[in-house]
Amino acid sequence: MRFLLDNRIRLRALEPGDIDILFDIENDTEEWDSSSSCTPCSRYALENYIYNSTHDFIVDGQLRLVIERIEDKAVVGMIELFDHNPIVHKAELGIIVLKEFRGSGYASDAVALLKEYARTYFHLSQMYVYVSTDNIQAIKLFNKNGFSVSGTLSRWVLVCGEVKDVHILQWLASS
Repeated sequence: MRFLLDNRIRLRALEPGDIDILFDIENDTEEWDSSSSCTPCSRYALENYIYNSTHDFIVDGQLRLVIERIEDKAVVGMIELFDHNPIVHKAELGIIVLKEFRGSGYASDAVALLKEYARTYFHLSQMYVYVSTDNIQAIKLFNKNGFSVSGTLSRWVLVCGEVKDVHILQWLASS
């Protein structure tokens, strides 16, 4: 079985040539409500991250991968595992697909690939995501990939001056 690759996309490590896309993603204020960030990130800090990361999930406690379309090597987004807890074999999942590629199924493909990879190589037995309760598209994406709502946190995130509730969606590997 091949991991991190299907017939449409591949998941690959960040390369120095990805700095412009990474810089744009990290500094897109419209996307900050989907992350825990609300401050700009410097190109210098991102370059250091790319150059100094071991890109080893166990060592770094995080794994960020580029979602690349196979047919033309276009970067369609990024997916990551972070907040790794090796004792209970869990990690948080984050994903962003660039606006021009949304609605094409790339996010679902990437989540499926990363789940299988993480389960096989890192023995993760669970992954979780925090999603605003009004983000119907993200909830559908994760439901489609075996995640289910395990709880709701009231007034958990600040989005454009409004405090919102979030669902915790969790995927549990079958025994």
